[in-house]
Amino acid sequence: MTADALDHSRPGPFTRLDAAQAELLAGLPHDPVGVRAGGNAVRDLAALCEREMLNWDEWGRMTEAYGGRTGPDYDRLIDTLADTCAADDPAALARLFADPHFVVPGHLTG
Repeated sequence: MTADALDHSRPGPFTRLDAAQAELLAGLPHDPVGVRAGGNAVRDLAALCEREMLNWDEWGRMTEAYGGRTGPDYDRLIDTLADTCAADDPAALARLFADPHFVVPGHLTG
């Protein structure tokens, strides 16, 4: 199921779930795999900028995203984040990390 879910996390909903699997997804946001992947991408950016975070730390718009309260603008921002992380450009990473959506608040690092 995991590989299939990842294959179909964007742009549409899951497509090959049986009835029992579909019941497990009740109550989750429309795109739960993409939402969690976005949170992990934000944590990856923090790690690349030498801020190791815990899996349960949330900041920026993560909480909104996990609750399904973000839209296409945030999806595009996460796509930009993923592309920037993959490009291996430290200056670009530092610029993106300064974005208010991604900067780690002091109460999580101190």
